[in-house]
Amino acid sequence: MKKIITLIIASGLFALAGPIYGAEHKDTNEKELCILYTRDCANKVYDIQKKIRKIQDELAKGAAVYNADKIKKLKDKLKEAEDMVYKLTPSPSPQK
Repeated sequence: MKKIITLIIASGLFALAGPIYGAEHKDTNEKELCILYTRDCANKVYDIQKKIRKIQDELAKGAAVYNADKIKKLKDKLKEAEDMVYKLTPSPSPQK
């Protein structure tokens, strides 16, 4: 009887762990919809540098995952993020 109960509990835990693992684990060829369309972003907060790295990673996937229009959109978002970093970075003051 104890073996049956243990088996039922263990199978229940594995059934619950599957969707959690699936939500965290993504295929490397999967599109990052949060960056591309600003979707599925509720639990994703990026600072500018992380966003730049994420966009660069998505661009590295290239034509295997994205079509030409999406690649152009990613490049535009990368340029926009890099421009933001440039604007927010203080320029060095001239030394006397």
